[in-house]
Amino acid sequence: MNPNNVNLENLPLDYSFIPAVNKGMTDGSRWMLLLHGRGDSKASYEILAKEINVTGVNFLALNAPFSMSMGFMEGFSWYDLHHDKNEAAYLKSLHLLKQCIQYLDQQGVTAEDLFILGFSQGGRMALDILHHLDKPLAGVMALSPRMSEFHELEKAPTAVKATPTYICHGLQDSIIPHKDTKREAMALKKVNPSLSFKSYDFGHEIDIMEIIELRDWLNELI
Repeated sequence: MNPNNVNLENLPLDYSFIPAVNKGMTDGSRWMLLLHGRGDSKASYEILAKEINVTGVNFLALNAPFSMSMGFMEGFSWYDLHHDKNEAAYLKSLHLLKQCIQYLDQQGVTAEDLFILGFSQGGRMALDILHHLDKPLAGVMALSPRMSEFHELEKAPTAVKATPTYICHGLQDSIIPHKDTKREAMALKKVNPSLSFKSYDFGHEIDIMEIIELRDWLNELI
C-alpha cells in the first residue's frame, strides 16, 4: 500500500513513520514494524530504520505501552521482567500489537506486505504475536530475543509455521543466554523449516554485521 494512502492517525501505539528512501524496482508497498527492547524507545529505531535501508520498505517504529524511568530519560517496556504467559502487561502488549496489525490491514497494508523486527523484549513480541494471527506475515526478525518457552509448537497456527523468520543472537550475551535462544529457535525450526538462526561474537546489542546480513535476508524476500 502506497504510504500516501495510509492513515496512521488512529494507530493504537505511539509511533514514528520513516518512509522508504527509494522504491527501486518495487512498488513501495512493504511495511515494517520496529519493536524496541526494555527501557528503550522508538527514537533509537528511527536510526535503525535508516541503517537497514531496504528498498521499498516503509518503517513504523513503535513505543511499547508501559513507561519506565531510565534516570535522565524516559524508556518503555512491553512487559515486566517475568516471562509468564498470563502476565497482564505481556497480554496487553500483544493485544495492542495485534490491534496495530489489524488497523494497518484496514488501511490496506495486508499481512503479506508486513514485516516485524524486534530486539530483546521486542524480539519476543515479534515472535509471539504470530501465535495470535490468522495469516502469515511477510517476515519476522528477532534480534537477541528471550523466547517464550510455553508455546505448544505442534499446535501453532499457520502464521507461526509459514512466516519467514530470522533469529540471531550474540554468543557473549550476558543478559539473555545464547544457548537458551538457540534451543528455542531450533524447536521452532521443526515446525517452520524456513527459519534462519545466526550467531555472532558480541553481547546484548545490535551490530553492523548483523544488520548487513539481515538486509541480505530481507532483500531475498522483497
